[in-house]
Amino acid sequence: MNTTFKPMVTSPYQLIQDKTKLQNKENPIASEVTKNVGVLNLSLTIQPDTQTMNLLNQSGAVAYLCTVKQGETILGQGRGLVILGPTNRYIERSCRSSYSASIIDSIVKSVKTLDAMHFTNKEPTSTKAIEITRGNEELLKPSSPKQLTFLKKLIDENCNSTTRVKYINYLTNEPRLSSLKCSQLIAELLNK
Repeated sequence: MNTTFKPMVTSPYQLIQDKTKLQNKENPIASEVTKNVGVLNLSLTIQPDTQTMNLLNQSGAVAYLCTVKQGETILGQGRGLVILGPTNRYIERSCRSSYSASIIDSIVKSVKTLDAMHFTNKEPTSTKAIEITRGNEELLKPSSPKQLTFLKKLIDENCNSTTRVKYINYLTNEPRLSSLKCSQLIAELLNK
């Protein structure tokens, strides 16, 4: 009777692959992996989200706003919210979960921005790629306070009650209005 131990029993359904193939420098997968290896210097800024708390106007609301930056460029902002009630015994745990949710949300939102920045660092091969990267940069730029006050003034002057409600709902539902979207709304109101 043969009692030798086999360290690995191969399945007939799995192909046996040579593990040295991925480490070969001529492999296109290995070259792509080496392009994406490095250190990202990101900074996270976490602050109370007073805008959300004022909008809700509810006692017991705890909200955080996390901003992910690479240098001076804002990559993404995330929000975390919890509403504490009188029966909630876990105040510290609830606040910590809101804090963590803001970090997770900002990281998830910044992933697409990092992908867009990856394309801007390279020479684009087509004009469509240039348009895509320019569009992403404009979407990231927040609207200025002057733009928002001018937009609100136009809404008050040029809108009847039904359209005014539509624009006000849009402004309250979109907490961080981009400069591009704000310009589009201003142009739409000026053309009325």
